[in-house]
Amino acid sequence: MPFVSLAGQRTGITLTLLFRLLTASVATETAWALPEDRNKEIHIQADSADFDQKAGTAVYRGRVVMTQGTIRLTGDLVRLWFKDKSIDRLVAQGKGQLPATYSETLTHREGGADTLHARGQTIDYDRTAQLLVLEKQAHLERGDRRLKGDRIVYNKHSQRASAKGLPGQDGRIQMALQPRSSAAGTAASP
Repeated sequence: MPFVSLAGQRTGITLTLLFRLLTASVATETAWALPEDRNKEIHIQADSADFDQKAGTAVYRGRVVMTQGTIRLTGDLVRLWFKDKSIDRLVAQGKGQLPATYSETLTHREGGADTLHARGQTIDYDRTAQLLVLEKQAHLERGDRRLKGDRIVYNKHSQRASAKGLPGQDGRIQMALQPRSSAAGTAASP
């Protein structure tokens, strides 16, 4: 029987998958997920879960928390699609005023680290295409840089982002960039 349901049980579900779940960066500088994250187990907690092994899908409902190393994804509902025993795509949905959220610690080529934070009513990550799509009240933040819109699409591979405006804001996006300071304490050029 390929369909399994754990409805009604508060369950912590652990899946061991050796891959990097999500990486994204809103800066043009090179950044990577922490190398040890991709070798960590994925842990999922939810109020209920449904699995369809034949279709290669899993659906988690109710206060879902998914972690892998420093990566953390939350939502009221999280759907996973598997291909070759790895997660190929995932969609997290918020509920009401609580958006789906995503965070991950990234390291830099020149050393140091910061955290990427993303949220939206829907977070859709296509691992094959390396696309992270945030929809409805989308927000992407890294360090002191913030981008808000109704829809934000971030391509991991090309490190390019595009955003669509916010309803009620004349269809405009909002972006905040803080100047970087040089060692002498003066503002550095962008």
